[in-house]
Amino acid sequence: MRGVHEPRTKTPDRVSRADLQALRRPPSAITPFAGFPDVLDFPRDVQPILDRHCVECHTYQRRDGNVILAGDLGPHWSHSFFSLFAYRQVADGRNGLGNHPPRSIGSSASPLLKMMGGSHYGAKLSPREWRTIWLWIESGAPYAGSYAGLRNESDQNIAGSAVARVFAGARDVLDRRCGSCHAIGQPDSEDRRPLPFPSDFRRNRRGSEPRTAVYERIVLADDPMARFSANILLNFTRPAWSPLLLSPLAKAAGGHERCGAVFRDTSDSDYQRLLAAIEQGKSELDANPRYATPDFKPNRQYVREMKRYGILPASFDRSKDPIDIFQVDQAYWKSLWHEPENCASPSP
Repeated sequence: MRGVHEPRTKTPDRVSRADLQALRRPPSAITPFAGFPDVLDFPRDVQPILDRHCVECHTYQRRDGNVILAGDLGPHWSHSFFSLFAYRQVADGRNGLGNHPPRSIGSSASPLLKMMGGSHYGAKLSPREWRTIWLWIESGAPYAGSYAGLRNESDQNIAGSAVARVFAGARDVLDRRCGSCHAIGQPDSEDRRPLPFPSDFRRNRRGSEPRTAVYERIVLADDPMARFSANILLNFTRPAWSPLLLSPLAKAAGGHERCGAVFRDTSDSDYQRLLAAIEQGKSELDANPRYATPDFKPNRQYVREMKRYGILPASFDRSKDPIDIFQVDQAYWKSLWHEPENCASPSP
């Protein structure tokens, strides 16, 4: 039986029932992994595992391998989520088009899962923790495990404004203190990496050739995307721990001094300018609490659609009524289940 390889314009060949092994017995029932969420959510399900096993070495003070796996938020995602992809620890296939060779995406091709088995400095996960990471990768490695995590235009604009407060509002500071090594807001070059590094790499329609020379650089081992993106340079949870501030800060003052001691201590007026700009961006973002923060509320589009399908009552007020977005999503999915009249209990 050719299955998916049947010509699309031709019905399957007539075959004897006895020739099909799949028809010699009843279909197998799908058995879910008991005790795991239907949809994995990175902040809720994966980050606690990283906190227990990885953050001791991969945090702002230590930063082994230059990798940060703390859950602090950048403009769009957590630093840990961004870092896992920027350093190619998860092979989910989202950045490529077309077919992939066998075992080139998913858990079998993700270095993260191999390291979690004890090969990486003894980071040995429990069976449940390992299965959680496995399920997360196999389900596409999402950041948000809820439709409520989808951002609208207003959310995107707030994030863009927070970034602009630093790289546009404090442009004179960056030009003066960082410009000798970094092209501020300019194209990449051999000796001057831009701050921030552009994150929108455009491909042609077939996805085989990059449109810009900048894209070619992300295949290098020293990926500038992992080091110079606004998504890792700016910390909108704890602004003083932003790598943009720590990298040029002297070690004696608690910094990394990776750029030399550009700032000898935190009293430097330019350091304070940059810190203030990041704190202002944090204030803007905190005014509309984001996904994975304690006071997060889904946007009006999510509420509107859940009311439309009868999942939330028409009287629901997102500004004051409590909501468990994961339970609401479950109720929405359950509303789509097929429930035969002669069946005692519904099945997905």
